[in-house]
Amino acid sequence: RFPKRYKKYFMFYYIFKLKFLLKGKKINRLKTLPKMTDPRAIAILDILATTAPAAYWFDTFLQSMMTVKMVLLSIKYGNDPLSPSVGYAGIAGLLCSIGDFDTAHKIGEITIELQNKIGAKERKARTLFFVNSWVRHWKEHVNTTLEPLKRAVILAIENGDKDYAAHSAMIYSHHLLDSDNKLEYVLKEHNEFISLLTNLDHVSEMQLIQLFHQVATNLSDPKEGKHKLIGSSYDVEKMMPVHSKA
Repeated sequence: RFPKRYKKYFMFYYIFKLKFLLKGKKINRLKTLPKMTDPRAIAILDILATTAPAAYWFDTFLQSMMTVKMVLLSIKYGNDPLSPSVGYAGIAGLLCSIGDFDTAHKIGEITIELQNKIGAKERKARTLFFVNSWVRHWKEHVNTTLEPLKRAVILAIENGDKDYAAHSAMIYSHHLLDSDNKLEYVLKEHNEFISLLTNLDHVSEMQLIQLFHQVATNLSDPKEGKHKLIGSSYDVEKMMPVHSKA
């Protein structure tokens, strides 16, 4: 059960409870947990995993508590195919938000390892997206996230998961700006993913990639002007009203 008044102190109580359970070498227990077989636990995990994304937009504290509960369920009853992609990846991102990058990075590594072990190909794109957009860049160079995010786009498309294909493409395009790739390559990749998201009919993420593309264009072409996001790819004055309504 969740507390009727799910204030911040409840969330931090659950986080510190979880950190105690995973303290030191105990964190490796996530890799050796048995398979979840309890039908009630499986049903609860499925409900939490299905509703957590919607909860994120309604109440981030509630969504955070749901993530912690999913991990606690997995520790108590064993690993389910949903455990890595929504439980462990989610808690790694949550730990990053409170500055515990070391624990988060370790959980992120375990998440990828477990996802490969469990299989569940339909969940792999989401796992790659979460770990490489929320976690990995805090401890590793952003370059290390590029190939996994690009792979997440491909896997998501193969599984018909257009939403996470779009999310992964957008974060990949953003991370390209912080990478050590040449601007010519960044611009080329941006154009490819703008075209992809146009075909997938994901307008919001496509517009963000156009914004990133304009930044790269400004840096590579002095004629575009370096200080204003107004150019051939993106016009901030025209787009701000659009973003405000989104």
